[in-house]
Amino acid sequence: MPIITASYVQHKGQTRILLRCPNKPDINALIKKTTGRQYSKTYSAWHLPCDKEIYQQFKNNLPQGWQINEVRATAPVSNTVEKTE
Repeated sequence: MPIITASYVQHKGQTRILLRCPNKPDINALIKKTTGRQYSKTYSAWHLPCDKEIYQQFKNNLPQGWQINEVRATAPVSNTVEKTE
């Protein structure tokens, strides 16, 4: 089952939701349809606006079989995200 890891990052002064996932056509198509999505060369990954509606819509439209692993951070940071337990 393919997994997407979602975490908060600060990117160019904005809090964003970074998506780390395999490069597959079905998930790429969904990401490209998502409002406000951008690709970061810095992170080599897609990221979404930190917006509950946009993120929920993305999650609701995941292709069958895909899962999201949400990494909770103590605070958004530039290049690393600490996982809280």
